Amino acid sequence: MTHVAVPLVLRMGFGKAKVSNRLVILACIAAILPDVDVIAFKLGIPYASAFGHRGFSHSLLSAVIVGLFASSTLAI
Repeated sequence: MTHVAVPLVLRMGFGKAKVSNRLVILACIAAILPDVDVIAFKLGIPYASAFGHRGFSHSLLSAVIVGLFASSTLAI
């Protein structure tokens, strides 16, 4: 769960004026989101499956979808 260190350090470095609370929260969620796929183990999905650990959630398509969602959320 050290992925959230990057957005938090950027916030510390640039300050609240440049990196809003909303952006920090969304960046922390986006940093952790790909590893939520470990739930697949509990659902019986094999590691090597397209939806297993390091499958779809670690793909470029998934990153684009999350990025588009985040940018539309920040625009509101």
